[in-house]
Amino acid sequence: MTMKNVIVPIVALCMLATMHAAGCTSSPEPSERPYFVLMQTGKLPVVINEASGLIASRMQDGVLWALNDSGDEARIFAIDDKGNLLSEVKIDNATNRDWEDIAIGPGPNEGRSYLYIGEIGDNEAKAPTIVVYRLEEPKIAASKMSATADKLEFAYPDGARDAETLLSDPTTGDLYVISKRERRNRIYRAAYPQRTGVVDTLEFVGELPFYLAVAGDVSPDGREVLVKNYINVFHWKRDVERGESFRSMFARQPDTLEYMPETQGESITWSADGSGYYTVSEQTDSTWTPRIYFYSRVGSKADVEQLRDVRRPSMSVTMDADTANYFRIRYTIPEQQHIMLYVTNPFGWRVIEIENDAAESGLVERTLDMRNKPAGNYVMRLFTSTFEVSVPFDVR
Repeated sequence: MTMKNVIVPIVALCMLATMHAAGCTSSPEPSERPYFVLMQTGKLPVVINEASGLIASRMQDGVLWALNDSGDEARIFAIDDKGNLLSEVKIDNATNRDWEDIAIGPGPNEGRSYLYIGEIGDNEAKAPTIVVYRLEEPKIAASKMSATADKLEFAYPDGARDAETLLSDPTTGDLYVISKRERRNRIYRAAYPQRTGVVDTLEFVGELPFYLAVAGDVSPDGREVLVKNYINVFHWKRDVERGESFRSMFARQPDTLEYMPETQGESITWSADGSGYYTVSEQTDSTWTPRIYFYSRVGSKADVEQLRDVRRPSMSVTMDADTANYFRIRYTIPEQQHIMLYVTNPFGWRVIEIENDAAESGLVERTLDMRNKPAGNYVMRLFTSTFEVSVPFDVR
């Protein structure tokens, strides 16, 4: 979704701040909560200039399928996790009004893998229906290919909505659409088998305890579900052996997993083996190409720090003990290089530029006065030529 077309009230920022501080979760036992360590694997090819969906192939090792947001052709891209472009597949009988997510799962023919492209974005909540394009996962055979898709059309039971999250349950074939704008995002189900040639009404199945859901995915075995907003990645475990429904699972409070907030990060996918999850940002400009991040599953919280990439800069943001909303920034870079350091709101809009110059290696300290800024959640972002680092913080 192109954020320049959206006006977000300050209350939304306050809600995000509350979510960041509280984690939107109960406090699970340490043994119940999985841990992941961040790895940078590559960067997106230039043709993917507004990535709004990402999914790992279940049939072709090392393949990630990606798509661009509205305004692009009706096409998807096969890449590897280094960002090498493997193939561009044009969907001949589709249009890209506002593609927002891509999912993978079962379909009409047993034993085959299907891609589901969610044309579910609707900034003004005016569209009478939404569309999901279903196609059998293409087998990569050339740098440019074409395919056709089934058109699945749905209506919400309670009026038009903007959405950016599409999930496929690998155990049932059900599809789920999660709305974005409400203070508690709403979950809708399209039960399997989905029909073509008709408009089916989605079933409302519940709400999430947070706002601005922008992407999600279900693990290949159906036992874990991720949904992210701009600040957090939320995680649910599901009892597949007992046939637990998504309705029941989503009724529980989620865990909050490791995530470095990207500028307009609107894509997430489990790896094909469930060993971690990938994220990418849709924000690109002349100075930065979005990186591909993989969060690899590790055994404990201690492993997250012990296994971190030492080449990455580190950064902390702390509020002064005596002065509210006056912050101290400390960052460390391994070698002298040009950096950019600035503050954004959660959606990536720049609020304050702090530094745009060469910086010495080692520890650097800066101060930041946010006493004249609205209360809410902000993100401190540090960019070098190779890495980005971000730290969310709250203004009270």
